[in-house]
Amino acid sequence: MEKQKTLVNACEIQGKGLHTGKNVTLKFLPGVPNQGIVFKRVDQENHNTIRALADFVTETSRGTTISNEHITVRTVEHLLAAISGMKIDNITIELDSEEIPIIDGSADGYVRLLTDVGVVEQDAIRKVYTLNKKLEIFDAEKDVHITIEPCDELKISCTIDYKSHIIPPQHVVMERIEDFNSGFAPARTFAFLHEIEPMLKHGLIKGGDLQNAIIFIDHVISDEEQQRLAEYFNMPDITVRAEGILNNVELRFDNEPARHKLIDILGDLTLVGLPFTGHIIASRPGHKTNTDFAKMIRKYLLNGYDNG
Repeated sequence: MEKQKTLVNACEIQGKGLHTGKNVTLKFLPGVPNQGIVFKRVDQENHNTIRALADFVTETSRGTTISNEHITVRTVEHLLAAISGMKIDNITIELDSEEIPIIDGSADGYVRLLTDVGVVEQDAIRKVYTLNKKLEIFDAEKDVHITIEPCDELKISCTIDYKSHIIPPQHVVMERIEDFNSGFAPARTFAFLHEIEPMLKHGLIKGGDLQNAIIFIDHVISDEEQQRLAEYFNMPDITVRAEGILNNVELRFDNEPARHKLIDILGDLTLVGLPFTGHIIASRPGHKTNTDFAKMIRKYLLNGYDNG
């Protein structure tokens, strides 16, 4: 039977949070069997740990936040996806601020770090749950639909459609978790230009720049708007390429947006907190629906399935 896994040794990484803009140091420590994924805010003295579980999701606006009555950890999805991609069961993540570093906007930096330090089996069985029925969630307002069907592997299919000529409808499939690290982890977060200023007004993306996000241009930029962008990104020369991507950023995949959405799905569903298999089929997914679905799956598994 498969064994639980953790890190061989401790390691760390530094960066800034996408939304807070604050510098943060993450230290990864091996976990004990059956511990799960635990965050520890070392900048807080008491009651400073929280498990990575859907029960603790408190915010899903442009990222997934978990909180309890004592601490908050923001933008956890890319790191959690990397941990799942590495099939790590038990790990403690210490951080000295509230938000996980965005790095380059993908999960690749975390995958590389964890790969370098190595993963080791533990003296404990890894119980993997297989759903015995189809579950689904639907958000009519946002036209989001996610299902999971019985499957021997963890397989994810993702479709996006923003009704935009800049990002055409895209579909990707991760046939098995072993495909994540090379085929999906490098895909970066993205936004449309028209979303940038509203996010700034709401106090978000203070740490955003053209090194950690792809900005798709979906309208003609005025001279005034170009000047504001140049000031925000601290780049005097802002350009738009013919395909509508700010500053000639080259895509890593033709369908990089869909692949990044699959990162978000995997990271958010890591909050189920239990290893499971199934074929996840997601159409126009977002953090709110992803994490609501994680709560649904977790409740279903913890209740010992059902007879329905």
